[in-house]
Amino acid sequence: MINLDNTALNTFPPAREEGLKRLAAFAPQAGRAYAAGRNMDAGPNSSFAVSKLSPYIRHRLITEQEVIETVLERHSLQGSEKYVQEVMWRSYFKGWLEHRPSVWDAYMDGLQAALSNVE
Repeated sequence: MINLDNTALNTFPPAREEGLKRLAAFAPQAGRAYAAGRNMDAGPNSSFAVSKLSPYIRHRLITEQEVIETVLERHSLQGSEKYVQEVMWRSYFKGWLEHRPSVWDAYMDGLQAALSNVE
């Protein structure tokens, strides 16, 4: 089993209000700026084209629908297409994995083996 310290809880406080706050802060960048910078690594302290919303979506503190609606309040679909596609891809792939639990189990086994080699 993977153990996490409190760093994750400090980095991503598990509260709906925090997820909504991060969504509001990221929404202005979810258009052309996201499309232009999404495949660039600006370094460890930069999050220009990273929403940091995944933990909030994963634990259903905010939903994909809320994310897309918020983005579309600020950008046209054409302007935010790449980000909307990423949100939809995430939903699709999550569903794909839910129907193939052996794929996830194999991934987790491989991850645990890799972590055991590092420790």
